[in-house]
Amino acid sequence: MKLSEKIRILRKARGLSKEELGFELNNASDFGVSRQSISDWENGRSEPKLENIKLLAKALNVSCDTLLDDEIELNNEGNIITEKENNIANFSYRRTIKTLHYEYKSKKTIGNIPLIHINLGIGFYKAKGIIAIGNISMGLISIGLISIGLLSLGLLAIGLLALGCLSIGLVIAIGAISVGFFGIGAISIGYLSLGVLSIGRYAIGALAIAKDIGLGAKAYGNVYFESINNTFTYTKEEIKEIIETNLPSTSNFIKNIFVLFGL
Repeated sequence: MKLSEKIRILRKARGLSKEELGFELNNASDFGVSRQSISDWENGRSEPKLENIKLLAKALNVSCDTLLDDEIELNNEGNIITEKENNIANFSYRRTIKTLHYEYKSKKTIGNIPLIHINLGIGFYKAKGIIAIGNISMGLISIGLISIGLLSLGLLAIGLLALGCLSIGLVIAIGAISVGFFGIGAISIGYLSLGVLSIGRYAIGALAIAKDIGLGAKAYGNVYFESINNTFTYTKEEIKEIIETNLPSTSNFIKNIFVLFGL
């Protein structure tokens, strides 16, 4: 059976229009596949390149061998109808189980971006969606080993609000190593920083290195508060008075934070 017939049969068996199949391929690559390209492949006017063969096999849930081997025949439901092909299908199934790959993409989209895209497995599987969950994920809400999003959770997390082992956040970063406007972590760097090792304009930590105010067991800054035997001896009024005297432009929000951690 020719490749063109297989593409047409499998597309219809999977319930996909030419536009939907093209959309699936476009999301998985940067090559760009139009409805006309799908039509040309199915009518035998042209054949897909090797990279598109691989993407077609994945989108249509078959092996590349199933598409390329002319001896393999398919019925109208897209099922293999020879013993040889059944062996190939079983191998493809076992291989899929072995790789532990799962992908889900919602049909609902916003600006051609899926509302939900989940793409997980052993390998570099990318998820792109409003809500994205994958080994590498990009979305407004993003969860993955490498995660980029408005709200981002991952081993490496980058976002407006980021939570991860290595966390980079424009507003809040929480992680073993965190970098953000407000950073919280074992090693924390930020405008307002809280951590074991804390570096920032305002820093609170076991070792606090600050441009303006530092508070910790060991602290540095224009104004700093150090504990004695893990105990701070400053009163609430003393902390406020020292800050106001030396840094009068400090906001009440910042002063209250240092009062809170210094008592």
